[in-house]
Amino acid sequence: MDYGKENIDALDRWKRGHKVFFLLLQGLIVNLRRFQSAVNNDRYDEADRCLQAANQLLSGTARVMKYTGDFSKKQYETDVRPTMCPPYTIDGFSGLLSRDHAELLQVIRDLRPVFASLPTSLAHSRRIFFDKLSTVYDCHVYVCERFVGSDAGSLRMNESTEKSSTEVLKTFKENRLKPISPSSTNAYPFWEESASEPS
Repeated sequence: MDYGKENIDALDRWKRGHKVFFLLLQGLIVNLRRFQSAVNNDRYDEADRCLQAANQLLSGTARVMKYTGDFSKKQYETDVRPTMCPPYTIDGFSGLLSRDHAELLQVIRDLRPVFASLPTSLAHSRRIFFDKLSTVYDCHVYVCERFVGSDAGSLRMNESTEKSSTEVLKTFKENRLKPISPSSTNAYPFWEESASEPS
């Protein structure tokens, strides 16, 4: 429902939301690295606490994504999207360029063998982690569909790209979650980042 959204300062909300998002991202990196270390050293109670903390941060991340994009499509097109294009920033600007985002992806890569051999005592927290990370991807798709649409490409995608930005996001979700799903094993190949990721 868009009632009253035209009175929202869309650019301010977009900026504030992204600042909070990156704070949560850094918290995720720290807790997941601690989780990895605890599991590798058989400190499973500590590992469970770290994973539970990461799950709370993922819940916050999903909420922040929805907050950040809670304004009208018209405001996005007139107030927000132009600030992510030249001359205000580089051509092909995307959150994918963030070092924090790259580090989080590396952490999840490194956790693949950890998740593949977790003890049953961590199964519940692992299931919640998988579900909450899945929800974060769904929220990203929601924001993308809200502003870009289900058929259009993002700022980062070139005109020759056949898939829409939401289709690319859904593909990334599937490829990135498969290796860490509760049913995954080391037999799963890890994802190939061959496509351009939407902003």
